[in-house]
Amino acid sequence: MSLDELLARIRLYRLLLISESEIWPSPFVTQELHKAMRKHRKGLRVLLRWSDIRTCASPTWHRPYWKHCGEQVYTCDVCRRIAV
Repeated sequence: MSLDELLARIRLYRLLLISESEIWPSPFVTQELHKAMRKHRKGLRVLLRWSDIRTCASPTWHRPYWKHCGEQVYTCDVCRRIAV
């Protein structure tokens, strides 16, 4: 599973990515997801550090706080404040 597929599945099942190795427990968290998270741990860490919108904890509520920060780069100010 690629990083983009992993992020799409997390968004589809509305899972909460707490850190690069921890995801909010849910019946949708499978061994396949855990394996993909281990495989893409470094990429997830970078996206979480940047507060990338693909790792946003609540896209529906945080969307007004998304900022455009360069070519095809969007960040979430709320997630950035939570992470600090």
